[in-house]
Amino acid sequence: MTASTRRRVPAGYDRARHGIHHLQRAEFITDPRRYLDAIAGLPPVFYDEVGGVWVCQGYQEAADILASHKLFSSARNHSAAQLSDRGLGRLAVIADMLSAQLLFSDPPVHSRLRRAMGAQFAGRGAHQRDADWQRIAAAQLARLPAAGTVDLVTDFAEPLATALITQLLGMQDRAAELCRWADAYETLLGSL
Repeated sequence: MTASTRRRVPAGYDRARHGIHHLQRAEFITDPRRYLDAIAGLPPVFYDEVGGVWVCQGYQEAADILASHKLFSSARNHSAAQLSDRGLGRLAVIADMLSAQLLFSDPPVHSRLRRAMGAQFAGRGAHQRDADWQRIAAAQLARLPAAGTVDLVTDFAEPLATALITQLLGMQDRAAELCRWADAYETLLGSL
């Protein structure tokens, strides 16, 4: 892979079959292997014209991408003019705010932000919360029915993740509000 990689559709690419939009469909969410099987005959890195994104399906290729922030930048820098051209000029202030976040930054800014937060999620910072996290996990397990069928993701993993994050943020009594914010944020990100 080189810096001269262009956004061209690979031979054999079929929008209806290979588009990354499939990953939003229930049958692909429950069985992502269906999508991986569909794209198996394509190159390990290809441009998806439906989603307007690069798709990477190889381990080494993913490692190369993650290690090369200069070639594969995470930065999202939308100028006010670009947003205006798309009818989104009023979002310029929000786009500026988003571009300053960890998710959309490259080193050295990304490294600085990650170091600042890292202590909360690793080593001593994480171990200090062990008792709280065990209590939260036990409470989520206690909510599961004693008999019958459960959806492990919907009935346990999602509420557990929400409870852990709200506890970490000190928002234990505001889980529904935080989820609404997260959904709105996801919608916003998808529009930029």
